[in-house]
Amino acid sequence: MNWANFFAIPATATVWDLINSNAIVALLGAYFSYRFSRLSKLAQLAQETADDAKSVVDAAEAVDDIVADELPVLDETAKPASSSERDYRSEAKFIVDKVKDFLRSRAQSDPDGRHQRTYGTMPDHRLSILAVQLAERKQITRSQMTAAVEVLELWRRYSRGPAARLSVPEAVFGKIQGASQKVEP
Repeated sequence: MNWANFFAIPATATVWDLINSNAIVALLGAYFSYRFSRLSKLAQLAQETADDAKSVVDAAEAVDDIVADELPVLDETAKPASSSERDYRSEAKFIVDKVKDFLRSRAQSDPDGRHQRTYGTMPDHRLSILAVQLAERKQITRSQMTAAVEVLELWRRYSRGPAARLSVPEAVFGKIQGASQKVEP
């Protein structure tokens, strides 16, 4: 066999012979196979993103259920901090920051890196959703999740909105401190 003529086009070949040749069919097959695999990977990525978004929504609903069932309603008649009563805001913030650091460290140590994208999009003021997701993925226990949500939601009431001017009473600080002891092992 003469290898120099192996890729040469025969002189008797017509355009129709070239269109129906095995080489053209193989090239078209390879192209469509590549496109199909790329589209299937994109569809799989879109499904994973949709699943992550659904888990965030489910976690937010779970947080709302926990908050509604277990946390006391903020007393709307509470007074702004006066000079006669002690404000536990700095102590409570220190404890809340420790709980947030604990949740972030557990999120970063998740062995399944696919969830890092979901964890990275959590806003700082909604880390209670992160706690629920970590519990769903067995990174923290259910009791740790409940305690973390309690700490974060109690603090959120005193860190944002009109309640941010209120002092953190000793009773609320006691609840934050007690719940935080259940969070970290």
